[in-house]
Amino acid sequence: KSRTKSIETPQEQGPQSTIKITVASIMLNKANRFHGTKNLDRVYKTGKSSRSKNFGIKYVQNHKLNKPRFAVVVSRKINKSAVVRNRIRRRVFSIIRNNIDSIDSKTEAILTVYNQEVANLEHQSLEKEVLELFKKTNLSQN
Repeated sequence: KSRTKSIETPQEQGPQSTIKITVASIMLNKANRFHGTKNLDRVYKTGKSSRSKNFGIKYVQNHKLNKPRFAVVVSRKINKSAVVRNRIRRRVFSIIRNNIDSIDSKTEAILTVYNQEVANLEHQSLEKEVLELFKKTNLSQN
């Protein structure tokens, strides 16, 4: 989803005009995110796991779902700054959101960040690693 925002220029800078700016939504849709701790506990207890250099994933198939659900966990050990941890979380959610159509709809997964280098990775290498982890666990249909 994207939203548009209209900005009017002041008259001192020239004729009054309107500029439209498109801002891409960063977060994953609410239906694709976890809510409450019971579901997270169930995935942690019964889920299968896999690991890459920077990420770990715990996942389970839930046949009651019609949309995949995700959580991204970034520990305080990764970075003490909440701003940095939330930036990492938003970047990973953005990658998931852009590739949500290729992910199995019965999936519930928790991605855990294990390396502080993720904060400085370029988007392409971060996306490549997340998608390879999905392919490794057979969550992605591509």
